Amino acid sequence: MASNFSIGKPTVLTEVLLSPFSQQWLRVPIGIDFQQNTVYSGNEEIRLQFDSSSMTFAREWVEAASGGSLNITVLSRFGANTGGGSWTDLSGVTMTVEAYPTIEAAHSGPFTILVRGASAI
Repeated sequence: MASNFSIGKPTVLTEVLLSPFSQQWLRVPIGIDFQQNTVYSGNEEIRLQFDSSSMTFAREWVEAASGGSLNITVLSRFGANTGGGSWTDLSGVTMTVEAYPTIEAAHSGPFTILVRGASAI
């Protein structure tokens, strides 16, 4: 992916040096209706998967996921289908580490970050 990814506190937006190799938008089920159909939240989650990297780059993402509300720029929901992609800014999202990186000498192993509260775009 391109290096348009950026993360930051709502008042400060900084570009990160490591972009995920995979981004997946996930619908969030919140219940079942009276016809037994799944009801989904108006917000979605985004799974960001990273390959091995330096510890500095991995730490940047893990520390961002430890904070509160963030602004993040990600590939839009259907950006991969638009011939080059388009980017969207999300504000007030939270991130959690879904799979922590392993430590391999001076590098980190693969890790996964889950972005929560993304508007369904």
